[in-house]
Amino acid sequence: MRRKKLYRRLVHEFPEQIYSPGSHEEVFREWIDRLRDGKKVVLEIGTGAGDFLVCQAKTHPDLFFLGLEVKTDRVYRAYRTASAQGLKNIAFLQTEAQRLLEFDLPPLETIYLLFSDPWPKKRHIIRRLTSEQYLPMYEQLLVPSGRIIMKTDNQNLFEYSLESLKTHRWSILRKDNHFKTPLEEQTGYEKRFLAESKPIYYLEARHPQGKD
Repeated sequence: MRRKKLYRRLVHEFPEQIYSPGSHEEVFREWIDRLRDGKKVVLEIGTGAGDFLVCQAKTHPDLFFLGLEVKTDRVYRAYRTASAQGLKNIAFLQTEAQRLLEFDLPPLETIYLLFSDPWPKKRHIIRRLTSEQYLPMYEQLLVPSGRIIMKTDNQNLFEYSLESLKTHRWSILRKDNHFKTPLEEQTGYEKRFLAESKPIYYLEARHPQGKD
């Protein structure tokens, strides 16, 4: 409990690159527009410790990266990593994925779903980030040419996501049953799964309004 309170306080003390609802005086859209300074926006849902997003921010200074994470300890660690490298094209939103439409986000170029909770039980399927609860939301948030990029070690989630996206008329641009990620882009989860010799499943899909 003490650790949770500590990280909650730390997150609230760093408003420049962390937006935590209820503790920030600035309206979210004004906050993110000020930080991104006209750059196109990429979102990662469930950014964890920020390994992937920090790497992307370093590699693509022309884009702005927003990491969504509900757990305050992970938000703070991701912020600390980005801050230590002096990155200004990255920020973090501390909230739940299902609340995204409560925020006035600028149009998104890409949404990353990396090693999300597979929610294996049948009664929890609706919680999967590629379920019918979320895909219509992504349609609203993405530009018409926008993409979802997903990686998982869970074959059932991968196959479910393929069918779910097809049902909702997303175009499948690429799928891979043994995806190879550059070492510098690997998340902590991915490194662990690769060490256990688990295959990495990759999926890239384009917005239903996108054109070939």
